[in-house]
Amino acid sequence: MYEHINRKFPHRVAAIEAITKNDANVRAIFDDYEELRTWMASQDRAGSQSPQELETAEKLIRDLETEISTHLGEHNDNNR
Repeated sequence: MYEHINRKFPHRVAAIEAITKNDANVRAIFDDYEELRTWMASQDRAGSQSPQELETAEKLIRDLETEISTHLGEHNDNNR
């Protein structure tokens, strides 16, 4: 379901599945990340976005990756 996140965090697939079952807020963050990554891939093929739009999207991706990593870390801490 979360193809891009699973690729980014391949060692955390089980945690990704577990955390998204119970937390709608985390699912929304993960969905945003997936949607943005899919959009970026389509822009790479089309080449139609301005450098500023791509830079903004890349920053948002980095921010979301940080937030996802934090949630995965919290999930790991809560399951010890």
